[in-house]
Amino acid sequence: MPLPPNAKALTQAMDPSDVEVFELTIDQGDDKTLMTGEGVADFNFAVTAEAAAAGLRIMEEDGRRPTLTGLLLRFWLAVDPALFGAAAFSGEGISLGLELTLKTDSVPYRTKQKTIVVKVAQQ
Repeated sequence: MPLPPNAKALTQAMDPSDVEVFELTIDQGDDKTLMTGEGVADFNFAVTAEAAAAGLRIMEEDGRRPTLTGLLLRFWLAVDPALFGAAAFSGEGISLGLELTLKTDSVPYRTKQKTIVVKVAQQ
């Protein structure tokens, strides 16, 4: 499935052999993910099917579980070592999706889903 045209692209690219930390602030206010004053009660974070097929994974071991502190999401990504040399990572590399689902703290709560894109390319 193609990535949505309005997906949030991370500015930081990664090499397939990197074990890398990323931080993303969830936006709040008019025309943003959250309404002004709204927070996050719970979240789920997963790779898309295409990203999983390319070997991308969200790390959870060794203290690297995704965390959400206020509106700051911190997460670690890695690629399956068996796929480090995959052709998809050559040249410009490949843009892979992560799906973030938020449950807001508003009453009644809202659920928001956003796709986040990370570029993986041989550096």
